[in-house]
Formats: sequence, C-alpha cells, structure tokens
Amino acid sequence: MNITDALKNLGFTQQEATIYIKLATSTSMTGYEAAKTSGIARSNAYASLSYLVENGYAYTIDGNPVHYVALPKEDLITNAKRSFE
Repeated sequence: MNITDALKNLGFTQQEATIYIKLATSTSMTGYEAAKTSGIARSNAYASLSYLVENGYAYTIDGNPVHYVALPKEDLITNAKRSFE
C-alpha cells in the first residue's frame, strides 16, 4: 500500500492526501505553493489545507502569506486515532 492509499484509508480525499504529502516533504508551504506543486486548483488546495488544519493534521504559521506545516506522521496517526474514537 502506498502513502496516498494509507491516508485515504484514514478518511483523506485524494487531494487532501496529495497536499499532506507535499507539506510533509517540505519545511513549510504557502497555499499557493501547495497548489502549484501538487497540480491542484488553488481553491481546492485551500479547501484541503483547511481540512488538514481543522482536523489537526497540519498547522499554520502566521505571516504574510500564511505558511502551512504538516504534522509528523506519528502525530498524524495519534490524531487520526483520536478522531475515530
């Protein structure tokens, strides 16, 4: 099973999984950078980023522009378990 499929088993959509993987392989990204590197439309990328932040799978760094950072995989698994319970 690849990483995208594993994330989809946790409830991520294809786009959310793609954005999470892009974030996880970077120090931080703006929404624009996440959209551009993933090939996802900007509006959909921001929706995916919002989902990740709201569910505790990523967080933001305030600034102009805002940067997004993925949680480490261990924390992602912990948060996913908490969501299921």
